[in-house]
Amino acid sequence: MAKNLAHITEIGGKKIEQSVLTHSLNVANYAADKLKSMNLYHTAYLAGLLHDMGKCTGKYQNYLEKASRGENVVKGSVNHTFCGCIYLLQHYHTGRPQGFDTMTCEILAYTIGSHHGEFDCVTLENTSGFEHRLNKDAAEISYDEAVRSFLAECASSEEIDRLFLLAQNEITALFQAFKACFGKDRAQISFLMGLTARMVLSAVIDGDRRDTAEFMSGSKLDYRDVSKALWSDQTAFFEKRIASFAAATPINRARNHFSEQCRDFAQNYGGGIYRLTLPTGAGKTLSALRYALYHAKTYGKKRILFVIPLLSILEQNSAVIRSYIQDQSILTEHHSNVVKTFETVKELDRYELLTETWESPIIITTLVQLLNTLFSDKTTAIRRMSALSNAIIVIDEIQSLPKKTTNMFTMALNFLAYACGATIVLSSATQPCFDETVMPLKYSVPADIVPYEKESFEVFKRTKIVDKTSPYGISVEELTDFSADLLKTVSSLLIICNTKESALKLYIQLKQQCSEYRVFHLSASMCMAHRTDTLVRINSGLKNREKTLCISTQLVEAGVDFSFESVIRVAAGMDNIAQASGRCNRSNDFGGICTVYVVNFNQDAEKLGMLHEIEAAQRCAGLLLHRFTQDPKPYAYDLLSAESMAQYYQFLFNDIDIKGKFSYPQKLSYGTTENLFDLLADNRLHMERPEFKGRYFLNQSFKTAGECFKVFDENTTEVIVPYNAEAKEIIADLFSQKAAYDAGFLKACIEKAKPYTVQIFEYQNRKLQEYGMLSSENQGHFTVLNEQCYNAETGLVIENFIF
Repeated sequence: MAKNLAHITEIGGKKIEQSVLTHSLNVANYAADKLKSMNLYHTAYLAGLLHDMGKCTGKYQNYLEKASRGENVVKGSVNHTFCGCIYLLQHYHTGRPQGFDTMTCEILAYTIGSHHGEFDCVTLENTSGFEHRLNKDAAEISYDEAVRSFLAECASSEEIDRLFLLAQNEITALFQAFKACFGKDRAQISFLMGLTARMVLSAVIDGDRRDTAEFMSGSKLDYRDVSKALWSDQTAFFEKRIASFAAATPINRARNHFSEQCRDFAQNYGGGIYRLTLPTGAGKTLSALRYALYHAKTYGKKRILFVIPLLSILEQNSAVIRSYIQDQSILTEHHSNVVKTFETVKELDRYELLTETWESPIIITTLVQLLNTLFSDKTTAIRRMSALSNAIIVIDEIQSLPKKTTNMFTMALNFLAYACGATIVLSSATQPCFDETVMPLKYSVPADIVPYEKESFEVFKRTKIVDKTSPYGISVEELTDFSADLLKTVSSLLIICNTKESALKLYIQLKQQCSEYRVFHLSASMCMAHRTDTLVRINSGLKNREKTLCISTQLVEAGVDFSFESVIRVAAGMDNIAQASGRCNRSNDFGGICTVYVVNFNQDAEKLGMLHEIEAAQRCAGLLLHRFTQDPKPYAYDLLSAESMAQYYQFLFNDIDIKGKFSYPQKLSYGTTENLFDLLADNRLHMERPEFKGRYFLNQSFKTAGECFKVFDENTTEVIVPYNAEAKEIIADLFSQKAAYDAGFLKACIEKAKPYTVQIFEYQNRKLQEYGMLSSENQGHFTVLNEQCYNAETGLVIENFIF
């Protein structure tokens, strides 16, 4: 009997075939190895073994043969994902949702049925994804033939029974652990089991893609095994580098003390969820890296992920981390700011593989990428999830987490730490109280890697907050006058606004009124190269103690390494105010205590529109400022103390505009608004159908929630701007004949253009199109802004754009 094939390729002019048996065993082994550390070895193995059962049919074999000959076939036209799913449901599903056989069966069936794209276990039209597969015409998908051939060629029914019992034991143990940790909360347990299904799916997708790519290329992919020796070498290199640090000043001694505490904690406490709370300027990045290297070495972790929420600080933090890593080949950056030049296609392929799989020992990525990995419906995102097991995940500036993702995020971190063997470190100078939310984060004991010590922390007290807010707020003109007067008494002043519009208005007025000073503007209306050049000029002025004034949006609040003598912050959250104070007298450059003023605009000066989170943060910061004025004692006489921040976050997390968003409310296509958290948990609005009630354990609308999940709501377009001569040369290359016919050259040009791009909103896009200020080539690979709309000082300008 001819064997059934999974793939056919041609290498060196020779036809090569891969059987379903070989592919299934390879995928099973790869998937099982991925989840071995979280004790889901047999679950992943069985899912990998059965995932392509539907290929064991004459119909699929005919399709495969035609495709291999180059005939015109419709990709995916032969269904091969239903058979394994149906087999499991028919043989192991008892219809008892609390039965562990049912749970195990559904997780396996969901994984197999979703390895080319998720499906809803319960759809919003109140139908069951499982029932849909069970009711499929068996003849149409050649179900009986697939089962018969698979059992004869790949695995006997007895072997599948044996593996199913082992998988059931693993799922039972995990469920009982969740129950012990989270009690009987139905929504939380359902959400965690849904993440379990996604984790198994991730391992199968990765195993499937990996084995297929290896077969097609005829060579093994670079999946590097990480040993303790690697971490030992890196810690030794780190120690050699850090030994050169001078510890003569009080600040450097305090930084060294914090770093040593991180090193010691890393070796004495295992996996869990921890906080790294250090003042701004205390060296969080290096302390976190030291912690991660020692923890990985001590506990045999697979990889370290540094998650940085803000693109504005990525370049700086990445440079710091890279400078303390001996072997640069073990580090991969995965974010939109990466600009790389690849010498060969093979080098490019390797980079793309590493960003798709996160298989590097050290990954630097963004919070957007992490959240997509956990919740997006894209198979490329799901594939990365299994890389998070037995990993160290350091999340910097955690206060930047979008509020709507809070409940999903806290439960996902609980899952990663207590089911997947991950170690989570939340790093910030202003830690939110995630342990006090409806879906609380379960911190380990002790939770703080560096406990508060007054003597060490007081070294970093370089500023005082002065409340200059008023009931009615001030105008742009009044703030202009206040700033001009203040600049007569200080050498440098930074003003941070909430919106690009108010920052631009203020910049224009101050530029006129303070023409004898060096006046700068910073905002996301400027491309990255423009902002970088501006920062160099600002730092030059600050270093030489020239009169320097900068008007910026909040993009400078984290990670931007400059130091002004005074700062004005337009009213926002206390986390923003704390970050703003970190740009003032940063390393005690001016001696003593410098002043950070908090002011509030009136309604004409600041139009927040739909920015309800900023309005809520302003309200809650205002409550704290009022209470502090009445009695500063409960807040340790400091608006930036841990006590103050805890009070602020309690106000914020209980604010009606914030609390109601924690579960990600989303307006769905059929008109109603539902929480994505609920769709991924017990989905109780859609599971109460009489015909299916009480029959299934998994009731999640996985596909719908994944499609709806977006970290940021704004619909933006990336445009290339003619900032300087280099940018204009790249734009010319993009419109050249060579780019029109050479895809590789076009891709290289688009890569080089990354530092010269800005994001525009949909309404800006429409207006610029109306003015004829945007150009693109026919395929829409890129969009270019007319130079009349880009100003050398402020970046993108739409109204009155002709200079």
